[in-house]
Amino acid sequence: MEKQVMSPDQEKRILDNFFIEIRTLLADYCEEREMVMTNSQLFAFLLVSPVSIAIATDGTVDFSETTMLVDVAAYFDRGVLPSEFDTLAQPEDVMTDHIFKKRIYTELRYLCVSMNRYEDDLIAGLKALIKLDEKLSQTGEEDSIKRKIAETLNNVIYNNLGKDSVEEPKIKQILEKLEITNIVVDKASEEASELEVASVTDDPTPEDHHPGDDEDTSNEEEKK
Repeated sequence: MEKQVMSPDQEKRILDNFFIEIRTLLADYCEEREMVMTNSQLFAFLLVSPVSIAIATDGTVDFSETTMLVDVAAYFDRGVLPSEFDTLAQPEDVMTDHIFKKRIYTELRYLCVSMNRYEDDLIAGLKALIKLDEKLSQTGEEDSIKRKIAETLNNVIYNNLGKDSVEEPKIKQILEKLEITNIVVDKASEEASELEVASVTDDPTPEDHHPGDDEDTSNEEEKK
């Protein structure tokens, strides 16, 4: 089925409504964490949240999972934030990209240990993101956000943590909630095991990132 050709005004209206919806869904989280994100930061945060959702399925954050979160945070050191979204309506008192990059590891880890409070809102946000991609993206199914989310959820389990009797059924439940039931992911694929955080850009693989780089000295520490 061919996608409807939209005017710039129509596309802008769809994007404006999307960001309003996501800010509403994540309002409690953002208020608790005192985070006022730009549109670009919010988009990127939502896009990588499946990593935290998958890690949270076993109720713990071990060493390999911590390392994975550090690797994900490293992508943001390479300027992958889609700044074109910031031309749309957004709050005035947003955090800088510098602060966002310093906080992203802490926030993703916080989600891992607080997922029972935010999973439903994140899943609703991801469903909205999938619908947005289906409306506006000119890429095929192979490069769709729906596939990237499915790959991320599966790869965290199979390629990084190992198949687990507790985690696997929960991932299947999450995929069902996201209405992703028709995508088969090759669990053994080395290429698929790379988390494609840079799906909004063609940026190359980031350089090594160190946990110490994520410490925020501006009194924005992780809340217990």
